[in-house]
Amino acid sequence: MAKLTRLQTFAIVLIALLGAGLAALSFFNQLAVLMMLSVLLAAFWCAIVVFGKPDLHLAFFVAFMVLVSIALLDGVPFGWMALLLCIDIAAWNLAEFSRRARAYQNIPNRKRLENLHLKQLGIPLGIGFALAVLPSLIRVELPFAVLVILVITAVVLVGVGIRGLREKKEKWE
Repeated sequence: MAKLTRLQTFAIVLIALLGAGLAALSFFNQLAVLMMLSVLLAAFWCAIVVFGKPDLHLAFFVAFMVLVSIALLDGVPFGWMALLLCIDIAAWNLAEFSRRARAYQNIPNRKRLENLHLKQLGIPLGIGFALAVLPSLIRVELPFAVLVILVITAVVLVGVGIRGLREKKEKWE
């Protein structure tokens, strides 16, 4: 067994948090089967990340999505399930990224590449979590025309942001 990389360690911590969080929420909502499945899946996924043999990260990601969906249907609060889905996405992404990075022995500026990847992962996850949870907490009635204008404005702002990131990326190369 090779030494674990920093991203593998992050992935293992996130998988353990995912399994423990889903198990705890299942326990408090009296969903014993879901609790046991989440612990077993987390343990197997951690073992796969550590040993790095098969490429089953997507299968575990989907399995946890199914378990989170079942818990949501059984009455577990939406905010916690949104957080667990974000953790699931991050764990899958980091496990897959570290698996692919292991194929290359000499990556120049590996730490910088990992830091960039963590930033590129964290920002969309944070925004996605906020966009998922905030509407369930806030009740606002808007006319349809105002809503359309807000959506168009958001799309334009995202497009301008992406264009700015592309220009910055071209300067790096």
